[in-house]
Amino acid sequence: MYKETMSALYACAVMNVRVRTINTILKIPTTRSNLKEVLTKERDNTAKSLSEKGCLQVTDTSELSLKKTLLDNTTYQYCNYRYYLNYLDNVSKDSIETYFGDSTTAKDNFAKQDTNTAAVTQQIARGVDKIKNEIIHTKEVFPQAMVAFSEFEKTYASHIILQFILQDYIDLRTTLKSIMNPIGQVIYKASNAQAP
Repeated sequence: MYKETMSALYACAVMNVRVRTINTILKIPTTRSNLKEVLTKERDNTAKSLSEKGCLQVTDTSELSLKKTLLDNTTYQYCNYRYYLNYLDNVSKDSIETYFGDSTTAKDNFAKQDTNTAAVTQQIARGVDKIKNEIIHTKEVFPQAMVAFSEFEKTYASHIILQFILQDYIDLRTTLKSIMNPIGQVIYKASNAQAP
């Protein structure tokens, strides 16, 4: 549940960044390109996805506002999950019922499994290790996700600008092709007309 919630939070934040960045770029009066229509459709589709997924569309366009909202929400989820993992860690160390059922059936389950003390110790150690590994993994991933989001937020505008440059290059190439082909044909015919 934690992973799905965090994924949803970051997905909503990414969509908000996309809408905000596209709106900012489309407000620039010097952008005259066929790509404007594509970006307008992308912005509208992203805004529609925001509402369909139940995301809150951040109306404050400042970069700090979105990061603060994301950090508040993800920190809240992270803290809840860490408390849950710490609870599981403490319970798994203190109670054998965790591995063999509740206290009334623990003795019966233990007897049915025909295990020795070493096997039970290994099973408990594996359970504790899984919890500890999840705690370590969560602790490492939390800041990495925020850094990745910040990098996306910084570079998405550059991505859109590079799309504009690519579109302008394609338009220039098409224009040059339509102009240079007739000139090349005239030169070719002129040189052939003088040949013996």
